[in-house]
Amino acid sequence: MEERICLLGIWVNIWRGGHGSPLFVLTGLDGTFSIYRDLLEAFSKQGFDVYGIEFPGSGKSDVPPKDWSFYDFAYVVDAAIRHYGIPPKVVVVGHSWGSATALQFAGHFPDRLENLVIADAPVMFGGKLPIIHKGKVPLWLFMAGFWVAPGVIWAFKWTLISFKPVAKIVPFYRIWRVLHYSKVSFGVDWLRRLYVFFTQSDGVMRRVCRAWIEIDTAEDASLVSARTLLIWGERDWVTPPSNAKVLSDNLNKSTFTVIPGGTHHPSGEGADVFAGVVGKWARET
Repeated sequence: MEERICLLGIWVNIWRGGHGSPLFVLTGLDGTFSIYRDLLEAFSKQGFDVYGIEFPGSGKSDVPPKDWSFYDFAYVVDAAIRHYGIPPKVVVVGHSWGSATALQFAGHFPDRLENLVIADAPVMFGGKLPIIHKGKVPLWLFMAGFWVAPGVIWAFKWTLISFKPVAKIVPFYRIWRVLHYSKVSFGVDWLRRLYVFFTQSDGVMRRVCRAWIEIDTAEDASLVSARTLLIWGERDWVTPPSNAKVLSDNLNKSTFTVIPGGTHHPSGEGADVFAGVVGKWARET
């Protein structure tokens, strides 16, 4: 079920499902909860009352009227809890980009939180990615690649698809089939969604991208007092499992687990496995 509610003066789209203990899912970078639909159903089977927030500026939610930071997004989570009259304490699951908001929420609203789950999180160091942090890649070059790469890769794929009749004559057609049904195709579609999200959204949301670059998830983790589960896909090439080691070193009480064969996104066929691991861990005392 979807519904729009007014939080902090902004209309926000919420996905809901299930019955039981309240659990909030904070989405990844493109912010559209529809691609997490399988997780909503999987968590419902585990006995959770699930709330999926499409943060302002993404999905069907309105664009915020000003620059927003992850601190503001954390306030949206708190406002949603108060709106539904949910008593403390809740389980918060932050995936990828959403993990930054989850860490901010855990640090600023510890009384609201029972358990924290961080899944496939990026590790940033005060405005620098690990590779940038080591001085290997200038920040401006990384940002340029963020804008250019999706267009280049998508153009390459479009060329292969457009010339299929000609490509059938040569072995090149086999390359097209491999790409079209591979993880490369999935990655291209994911990058294309991000490109559309940031270039065709209001300027406020483009500035949110800058806020993403400026976060320090490693430092934010040190402010978390809640019991925390770090869960990663074994084959996550976007935010590798090694990121968990950096976060666990800064967390007070954490458990780390890997989903065998899992990728960056926990939805799809792996949703039941992901929700099962989280549900079992949350029920432990």
